[in-house]
Order: sequence, then C-alpha cells, then structure tokens
Amino acid sequence: MSKEVPLQSTLFSNELIDTRTAKQKKKAKAAEAPRQVEMFSQRQLAVFGANGRPRLPISPKTRIELAIQDARSQEEIERQLQREIEENTYPMPWAANQAASEPQEAE
Repeated sequence: MSKEVPLQSTLFSNELIDTRTAKQKKKAKAAEAPRQVEMFSQRQLAVFGANGRPRLPISPKTRIELAIQDARSQEEIERQLQREIEENTYPMPWAANQAASEPQEAE
C-alpha cells in the first residue's frame, strides 16, 4: 500500500511538483523499504549478570604458546633446506669450470 505524495501545482503551468525537502524524501523512502524482522525479542536477548567475555580458568603459572606444526616429511624438509643452501651459496670459480667441462650423463 503506497502512500500519496503531496504534490503542488505550479503557478503558471499547473504542473504537479513534489516540493518535499531531500530529508523528507529520504525519510519516506526509508519508511517504504522492507525491514528485517527480529528473531528474538529484546527481553529474550538481555541476560542480566552474564559476562559477555568469559575468561578461561588458567593459573598464572600456565604459559600459552603457539605450536608450529610442519606437515612435511623429513625428506621434504631436508630437500628444502638443501635448495635454500644452494641458492644462498656463491659457487666457487673452479667448481663452475669443472662442472662445465664434465660431460653430462644421458638418462
């Protein structure tokens, strides 16, 4: 059910114009928009005496740490470490010459 918009006619052309302010138009548009129905009433939501941020009962001596778990196998960890070492190691000049002069094996 739509509400009627108050229109006024102009003095010379008798054309109907909406003369409401922008604030009034915005308020009318907001009133026509659908509203979300609350699932629970405010009375059901308010629980007096309840703590919104409960704390775990931990003694002051307890130390909480983040445990880092690596899902890789020991061989994968060793291969990754070997790759990192090879990337960060500068090749020796005589080792590069030997590798270039040696024939590569055909597989």
